[in-house]
Amino acid sequence: MSKAKIAIACLVSRRVPILKTHVAQLSKCKYKDFHLYVLTENLSDEYKTLIAKHFPNNATVVDHFVPSDMNYMEKIHHVISMEHEYSVKFDEDSILTADGWDRMFSLIESMGEEDLFCTGAITNGVPACDYYIDNFINPTDRSILKNMFSFTSFGNMGFADYTSLNSVQNPGNWDVVKFYDSVKKINNHYLGIHPVRSNFMAQKFLNDAILRGLPKTMEPIKSEIVRDKQYPYFCDTFFALRTKDWKTIVSRKELFVDLYDEVPLNRYWKETGKNMVIDTGVPIWHTMYNWSQKWDYENDLIEQINRIYS
Repeated sequence: MSKAKIAIACLVSRRVPILKTHVAQLSKCKYKDFHLYVLTENLSDEYKTLIAKHFPNNATVVDHFVPSDMNYMEKIHHVISMEHEYSVKFDEDSILTADGWDRMFSLIESMGEEDLFCTGAITNGVPACDYYIDNFINPTDRSILKNMFSFTSFGNMGFADYTSLNSVQNPGNWDVVKFYDSVKKINNHYLGIHPVRSNFMAQKFLNDAILRGLPKTMEPIKSEIVRDKQYPYFCDTFFALRTKDWKTIVSRKELFVDLYDEVPLNRYWKETGKNMVIDTGVPIWHTMYNWSQKWDYENDLIEQINRIYS
């Protein structure tokens, strides 16, 4: 049997139940030239059976990882060692419908040599959330969200001081261009900042708006494909790239500042001058950032998502 063109690396931590939605949606895809890798620690037989039922020949569960911050890169190294032409990395809290996955597969195969990685309109993504909100959220909720963004204040997070961003915040008038221009001036490795990430109430309101607007808020639409070199940073919740490029990135030890590959990906992107590609018409629902630590809220949200999509 020939090797699948695309490896899908699903990195699973505490949100194991959402696997039901991922399995259900991926099994409905028209595109079949992928291999799913579920990378976790001690997955129960219930989920192993579910995955084997839907993907008897194109899924592998690797659950020998020891719980630790160190296992993130171990999971990445495992997937890239499988030598597929392309690789998708997504955290288990990122949800696509089958139609969304099919659009992403098409985008992946369309990438030129000038494109480093691609992604979709991640609901609370940095920088994709503003595309998602403009394309999928109704005008009333959109206006409320942007107002919430404009009133968000920033401080020193310890690992990065974002207080300078307050100088461009204009309550009642969210200006995303001025905001990112200000982010570019921050002297720090971690530039993945946006009100949608630091303001939990904005995250919750956005999730509520998505739920109210279903199914339209998760149905792909025809929209602009953005090729960008100028955004200051990409939060790597969901992305795809050529496996050879991922290998190069993770082999460059001087690019790392911590135990994850987000900063190396961003540094290599800026170094090469290649494109980040965003299909702004493909919704990717990211439940919540860990900064908020509202685990009970997220668990309830995942239960709702599973009821709808699994």
